[in-house]
Amino acid sequence: MVDEAQKARNHTKSRVSAKVEHCVAVIKGVFGFTKLRYRGLEKNTQRLLVTGSLANLLMIRRRLMPA
Repeated sequence: MVDEAQKARNHTKSRVSAKVEHCVAVIKGVFGFTKLRYRGLEKNTQRLLVTGSLANLLMIRRRLMPA
């Protein structure tokens, strides 16, 4: 019984992890967010937020565009 519960939990974790890793791959690959560009935490935080927003738009662009 415990083994089945662990399998279900790991399956759930894997599904969430796959979704997050896809977003990170888009941010790194498409937008080149591999190293920090600016000095200072505020500028880098703003860049990360904008890049994350653009990555979300890129991933759902087919749903946003009319057929």
